[in-house]
Amino acid sequence: MKTTKIVIFSVIGGVIALLACVSLLVFFLMRSGLTQQIEDMNGPEDTSLASITFEELVSSKSHYVGTHFYHSEDGGQTQVDNIFEDVDYDRCSIRCKQISGIYILHATKTDANSMTLTVDSTCTTGNMEIIITIDGEYYQHVTTGSQQTISLDDIAGKLVLVKVGAESAEIQVAAERVIP
Repeated sequence: MKTTKIVIFSVIGGVIALLACVSLLVFFLMRSGLTQQIEDMNGPEDTSLASITFEELVSSKSHYVGTHFYHSEDGGQTQVDNIFEDVDYDRCSIRCKQISGIYILHATKTDANSMTLTVDSTCTTGNMEIIITIDGEYYQHVTTGSQQTISLDDIAGKLVLVKVGAESAEIQVAAERVIP
């Protein structure tokens, strides 16, 4: 009789733990705002975004879904607040087998008036666009599938973001800043 009670309580505990895990998974998926990949609507030759609009790319915060996702960062930090502190490093990169949505790759907020930003990217499949925003306003597109160095001026105290928009894309993107 005692063994039966232990087995019953173990089964009930296991079911409760399983339900808790499933609930947490659903919570995080719903919180991200995106739960599935965005279909590549414009074919393999055209890597421009087809479903994510330019306005969404400029104004949205990070919300994405990715598989085999790898993010790395290295170097010093600037004065970015808590929201973007995980991408406030001299060098940030991502590699993803398949990603859809908008991902903030890099953030800078400095007292310096200028900086140089080098972005290196490849898009093997799907669609990808990379932009730079300053204080939430569009600044410049970054050429996909190449290495591009951009000089930014008049940025003292402003938030500079490198944003990646992707639709079912296999990508590698790295950003490196140099502040004089």
